[in-house]
Amino acid sequence: MNYYGTPYYYGGSDDLNYELYAKQIATNTSLLEYSVIRDIVGYYNNSVGYIYLVSILYRIGELWGGFNTMLPRFFNAMLLGWIAVITFVLARRNQVIHEMANNIALFVGLLPIMTFNAAHTFRDILVSLLIIWGVFQWDNAIISATRSKIIKAWLWTAIVAAIIWETRQVLVFPLLIIALVCNSFILKPRWVSGKGSVLYRIAMLCMLLAAATQITSETASEMVLEPVVFYARTYTDYRLSISSGISNYIFSAPLPISVFLRIAYGLIYPLPIIGQHFEELFQGAGTLLHFAFLPFLALGFPLAFRSQNGRLWSLSFISFYSASLFTFTSRHIVVFIPYAALIVAQGYLAYHKYRVDIWIMMMIFGVLMSIVYIFIKFL
Repeated sequence: MNYYGTPYYYGGSDDLNYELYAKQIATNTSLLEYSVIRDIVGYYNNSVGYIYLVSILYRIGELWGGFNTMLPRFFNAMLLGWIAVITFVLARRNQVIHEMANNIALFVGLLPIMTFNAAHTFRDILVSLLIIWGVFQWDNAIISATRSKIIKAWLWTAIVAAIIWETRQVLVFPLLIIALVCNSFILKPRWVSGKGSVLYRIAMLCMLLAAATQITSETASEMVLEPVVFYARTYTDYRLSISSGISNYIFSAPLPISVFLRIAYGLIYPLPIIGQHFEELFQGAGTLLHFAFLPFLALGFPLAFRSQNGRLWSLSFISFYSASLFTFTSRHIVVFIPYAALIVAQGYLAYHKYRVDIWIMMMIFGVLMSIVYIFIKFL
């Protein structure tokens, strides 16, 4: 409000556009005319589902004296609360002590990058909730491994994938990969054992290979691979157009160097730099917080892999973290934060007696990296 006179990101970004589109849809169409939305927002818009949701909130607001921008923001805050609750349940049902499960839930619900996104009319909190609900269903399937639980997990995966396809398409693919790998190699169905278990794994592997072969076909490539490549190139070009200093080195580096640079950069993004805007300081403070726990993330991975549920968390983190490496929009980070927090808890519980030594080393490393950043920035 101070800088732009409006409560929208940089005076008006996706958040303002979502609300303006929602107003057009609520004013000019009926609630059931979903297909008409494409005529308003354009064929290539990747947020139709979220715009439709905001249009429903707009209609509700009109019934109660008029729509206000706080309505979708409070709605996002409620969704963030549910993400924290589900994270807590995932931790508790997998033998994480109650106090640590509380801390994980609070970390996920109060991390600045999470609250910042919830405070705007952005789609990412909704997408994050949908995805963790899908992962939660596979966690259920791992625990009981019955036919009914596995079928239920697949049904929820299909529902979530359908909604995300209309909300942020590119995340459908890592979600399906998680479901396929979990079904094929992580959970152990109760109705197969011994040689039957080996045959089950072989059958699942054959199905995965068949699916991979089908995806590489010309038709599937146009539907699956080309959109992913398009989004990756578009976001890379966008980042290069707005970046300077270290970001330019990272996004303009050739493959495979760029991949390794992005992996490292993604762990400390958004950078904790001193800026003129409050949101930069706010998100930067959050980055410093999760930077302090990065060693426990690395230490927690081998521990998480000891259990089936931990493998699911690790797979979820790797899949959605990999997807974010193409975009590097701070909003997209919220999707993998819950799984990172669950893995961090594993590392912290096992190595917490060394936490002071670890944090001193991280502080020294952070100071050295700050010097390098300043040197590159002003080179």
